Amino acid sequence: MINFWRRLTGILPTDPLRLGTIDTVNADNTVTCTLSNGGKLTVRGTGTVGDQVWIRDGKVQDTASGVTTFADQDV
Repeated sequence: MINFWRRLTGILPTDPLRLGTIDTVNADNTVTCTLSNGGKLTVRGTGTVGDQVWIRDGKVQDTASGVTTFADQDV
């Protein structure tokens, strides 16, 4: 019998891609970022304070140049 739940979870990503702004560059090759929802996260990687970066699996994947974020607004 086919296990549909296992097949479904097999195609989903395990950790989402997050957008963050680097706040602090730490001496142990980590950076502290503020996420787009306001949360803070310390991840492995390098960068410059103020850089926007893509984060996945606890590390900086790439810089996110040219990304514009918008505040939530009620209409």
